[in-house]
Parts: sequence; C-alpha cells; structure tokens
Amino acid sequence: MLESNKALTFEELENDNLMKIKALKICIYLRGGWDNDTVQELKAFHDDYIEIRKELESYREIVNQGWKALQVAQELTNQQNKMKAQIKFIKENLPEHLPIAQGNYKSNSSSAGRNVVQGASEQNTVKAGLPSDGSKVVKGKKNWKPFQFITVQEFETVPKYIRGRLQYDQINKAVTELNKTLEAKYALLSRPRNKLRPIELKSVQVFRQQETTETAGTRFVVESDIKQHSNLRLDTAGRAMLTVLRTFKHLQEIRGPGNLMRYAVRSPTE
Repeated sequence: MLESNKALTFEELENDNLMKIKALKICIYLRGGWDNDTVQELKAFHDDYIEIRKELESYREIVNQGWKALQVAQELTNQQNKMKAQIKFIKENLPEHLPIAQGNYKSNSSSAGRNVVQGASEQNTVKAGLPSDGSKVVKGKKNWKPFQFITVQEFETVPKYIRGRLQYDQINKAVTELNKTLEAKYALLSRPRNKLRPIELKSVQVFRQQETTETAGTRFVVESDIKQHSNLRLDTAGRAMLTVLRTFKHLQEIRGPGNLMRYAVRSPTE
C-alpha cells in the first residue's frame, strides 16, 4: 500500500488515494472476493481518510483565521490611511499662530515662537533689548508678555458687525505685526543713551513723552510706530482687527492727549 502522508500537495494526495483504491480492487480480483487482509487494508484506508479529513478541517480553520486576520489588517490599514490623510490635512491647514500658554513671559519673540508654527515665528525674530549693533542692554525687572493671538473659539464669537469680512488668520497676522512693532520700539528704549544715534535719541524722547501715569505697567505702541516698524495698515480693516483684539482684552486702548491713541498690553504681574 502507498503511504498518503508522503504527499506534499492535494494533487499528490489525490493520486495516492486513487492508487490505493486501484490496488484494493486488484487484491479483491486476485483473491476472488473479500478476504480478511482486504478488509483490514480497506479499514486502514478508511482510517487514513478520516485522518486526512481532520487535517483538512484544521487547514480550513487556519485559512479562515487567516482571512479574519487579513480583514482586520485591511481595516487597520484603512484606518491608518484615513488618519494619515487627516494628519496631512491638519499639517497643510495649521493656523499661522497658536495661543500662548498662560504664565510668565519674557520680553523676546522667541517665547512667543514656542507656541506658534515655524512660519510665523520667523516673523518675530527681533528680540527686545538686543540692538543690531551688538551693544549691551539694560535688563528690565518685569517679564513682559506680547500681544496675544486669538483662538478659533474667540474668533467665532465675534459679532458679524464687528469682524465684517475679516478672516481668522488676518487677525493673528495683525498680532504678529503689533508684536514686531512692540519689540522694535522697546529694544530701542532699552539701549543706553550713549549708544543711540541722534535720530534714535529723538525717537526715544518722543516715546517718553507719550508715557503718562495711565500707561504705567503697560507697554504700548502708537500709529506712527506701527507704520514705521510693521506692515499693518490701519485702514478700515486694520482698525476692525484692533477692535476684535480689544473686545477680548488682548490689547488696551489708552487715549489722549488729543488724538493720540496707544495700543497697550499689560504686564502679567503689576
């Protein structure tokens, strides 16, 4: 009798079984009928068949488990692709600015840059108190915070009659420009007088004249500062953006004398 357990494929197994059946038929023919040996061989063949059937059932279960694992893997792949698409969308649509965490603030734009995307932080590289000529700066006693960016939630609560057609990123770009102006102004104010050129000394004198008891504990810029140190235009849209920032107390308006308007940010600790 041939041994079916040597078969490596289903085709070989089929051929082995056909040869066994053929051998049994020959035995029956030569013996002239059924004999005990023939019955035992047929029983052995039957036992082999039962064993093969059990093995096939186990293979079928393995295949089914493989299909289930494949379906799970496919579902995970789909979820991963969906997540990848979402991350790509988020990356490509990040707002230029993110809110700055509450806490102590230093008077340099790098502290604000920790909470904004790289493209926005490049616009705020001027550090307060670090003049371009490399001279030393007198350090202040307070930790100053910049003008704060608005959040999406804040923007969505702005009344339509105030924001008009303004977009969220427009307002935060205006905040960036205000901070550039603020840093440039107070970088100049922090420099020793003997390091100032005549035109810079004149500017410092104008800055000091704009200070009053009402501006104590604040840092502020005025319209002429904004025009000199930033790209923010104080037209109708620009003033609407300042109104939005004032609404959420991200800046304070200090008026007078006359038509002078100061846009101020307070120290977090008086």
